[in-house]
Amino acid sequence: MNKLFENWRKYVKENKDLQYLLEGIGDSCVGERDVITTAQKYGNFYDYLNDYTGEGGVYNLSTDSSTIKKTGFKLLMRLHPDRNPNDPGSEEKFKNLSVILNILLNDKCREYYDTWLKLHPNVGKEDTSKAAAAATSKKREEEAINKVYEMSYDKFGGDTAHTPEGMCFENTCPQGAYEWAVFPDWAKGIFTKMLENMKKESEHPIMENPFDNIISKFQVNQRLFKNDIKIILNKLRDWKKQGKF
Repeated sequence: MNKLFENWRKYVKENKDLQYLLEGIGDSCVGERDVITTAQKYGNFYDYLNDYTGEGGVYNLSTDSSTIKKTGFKLLMRLHPDRNPNDPGSEEKFKNLSVILNILLNDKCREYYDTWLKLHPNVGKEDTSKAAAAATSKKREEEAINKVYEMSYDKFGGDTAHTPEGMCFENTCPQGAYEWAVFPDWAKGIFTKMLENMKKESEHPIMENPFDNIISKFQVNQRLFKNDIKIILNKLRDWKKQGKF
C-alpha cells in the first residue's frame, strides 16, 4: 500500500510511464494461502473493477492481464486520495484496488485466485465501506432483537397454556427458582427495550397501562412473576401475528 502511494507521487512528479506506477505491484503476493485469505475477505475482485469503472460485467475471469493493468492504472489515477481530498471514500477504494491488483497482476497468484473463484462462483464483492459496516451492525442488532423476542415467546409459553412461575436472568435468579424462565445475561438490554415498546403501544388516555407496573417491578431486581408474564405473552402473541418477529 505504501509503495503504491510512493509510486503514484513519483509518477505525478516525474511524469513516469504506466510501468513505473505499477512497479512492484504483485511482488508481495507470497503464495496460495495469502491469496485465499485475501479472497475470503474481499470476495470477487472483478466485481470491484466493474463497480469502480461503472462497466458492469466487463471484467471477469477471462479478462487478460494487460487489460486489467490498463484499467488499474486509470483507476489509480482517478481514485488516489491526493486527487480527492474531499472524498473520504476514494481512499477506501484505492486501498481495495491495491489489494486486488497485488494479486491479479501476479500471474501465479491470479491463477490461485481464479481457481478459488471458480469454486465459489456466487461470491460477491465484499463492501468494506463504513456504510456497509453500519448496515452489518444494524442487521446483527435486528437479529439479536428477533432472537430475544422469539426466546421470550417460547419461554413464556408460546401458543400453549403453560406459563412459567417467573422469569429472571442468569445472574438475577433467586435460589430454588424452579419452573422459571431463565434468560442469558446478554438479553437484558433488549428485553428492557421490549418492555418499553410494549408500554408505548399500550398507552391509553383513560385506562391504566399495565406495563407501568411491570417495568417498575422489573427495574427492582430484573425479575418478573407469572401474572406479569401472561400480560407480556399476550402482547408477544399479537406481535407474532403482525409479523414483528
